[in-house]
Amino acid sequence: MPESKKLQIRCSGCQALLKVSSEALGKIIACPKCGKKMQLAKPSPASSLNEPKPANHVSTQDDLFDLPAASYSMPMSTSPSKKVTEAKASSTPWGWIIAIAAAGAVALVLIPVGFFFLSPIVQGPNVIDSTPEKSPNIPSASEPLVVPPKANLPSSTSRDFPKLGEPKPFGDTGIVWHRFELPRQGNKSLKLNVFIPKGTHADKSLPVVFEAPAGTPLLHGASIEIPQPDSEFLPFTEAGMITISFDIDGPMPPNVSPTNGPTYMPLLRQAYSNFVAADAGVENGKLAIDFALARLPMADPKRLIIWGHSSAATLSLLLASKDPRISRCIALAPITDLKPRFGDILVQEPAMAKFLPNLNNYIVSGSPITYISKLRCPVFIAHAKNDDNEPFKGTKDYVDALRKAGGKVDFLELEREGHYEPLLKAAVPKALEWLN
Repeated sequence: MPESKKLQIRCSGCQALLKVSSEALGKIIACPKCGKKMQLAKPSPASSLNEPKPANHVSTQDDLFDLPAASYSMPMSTSPSKKVTEAKASSTPWGWIIAIAAAGAVALVLIPVGFFFLSPIVQGPNVIDSTPEKSPNIPSASEPLVVPPKANLPSSTSRDFPKLGEPKPFGDTGIVWHRFELPRQGNKSLKLNVFIPKGTHADKSLPVVFEAPAGTPLLHGASIEIPQPDSEFLPFTEAGMITISFDIDGPMPPNVSPTNGPTYMPLLRQAYSNFVAADAGVENGKLAIDFALARLPMADPKRLIIWGHSSAATLSLLLASKDPRISRCIALAPITDLKPRFGDILVQEPAMAKFLPNLNNYIVSGSPITYISKLRCPVFIAHAKNDDNEPFKGTKDYVDALRKAGGKVDFLELEREGHYEPLLKAAVPKALEWLN
């Protein structure tokens, strides 16, 4: 079979990259490695996989769709008897993004859209989709975006912060937790989950670890869930630290499927704009820090830590670079430069930059590598050499640049732990040792 009739997908079960015949589109196939059955989306009538390419065409359809998948994740408990709940979700629908962006900006023929590769999402305790809406408000691509102002965050001395109140026991661990919604002018309240170790604590005696939901495609935010003691574990809290999970502005509604491009894409455009207005979640992290210093007397202002995995690791590096209150940063399998992740798409479909406002600027401002010279706190970074989601080389280059700039970084190079659960099991205990 000619190479031009092969498509590359990612198995939704084992994450293996597979090449399938274009004749399989619209059919159910089984992964030859793990046996997982998947149905491949059928191309629209307007597109054609056999459409001839211009003479100067360089990249292939495989290049467009062979993008790393995202994952939601949280660290595993150090206890071998505990698990992390897993969920499935679609990765970023680049086919629809490119097609709709091109159609909305100029009268172009839709590019070939043949399938969406699926990726497993390891859903941790701090992640959940936003509350479903019965009929979401769908803005059109040409409708002006409603972007919340950046200057809507109360300072750490604000009286708008809710008081602690009575804590809730977190299972039989002795840990207690609080759920807060911080009011913001002109914007939705920011949700926080605050976990406090067992026991009585003197003022300024405990480190505080901040964490954001992972697994986004770095084009929109995500919301945190109400935690369930039987399905989540908090190694940092179990080790005697306060843990605070916070929302990232711009979540996508969970009841809108990415396969429904005409509905999904305008919602993505609005979510993306809210996400960028919050500086890719940096403003959300700053507000969480403000709250901790204003309402948690046991929080030590000299020991404020940000940690994350995958897309949340990207936010960890950004926040540590932009908020001097962060004393240490932990980033596991981070995306340090957005240009390799999105650059090829923009070269081939410049209309994307019109559909998602200021996308070219965001690719620079949302990349941790942009702020190498501003990252002054000690950093712990871990990455596996066989990571098929985010290339190891990107993180290695970032670490080398950070060291050259005088940064303090400990780099854990793993061999075969991949991007997901094995990486977390290997790296989180090492990160805890590094903190002590």
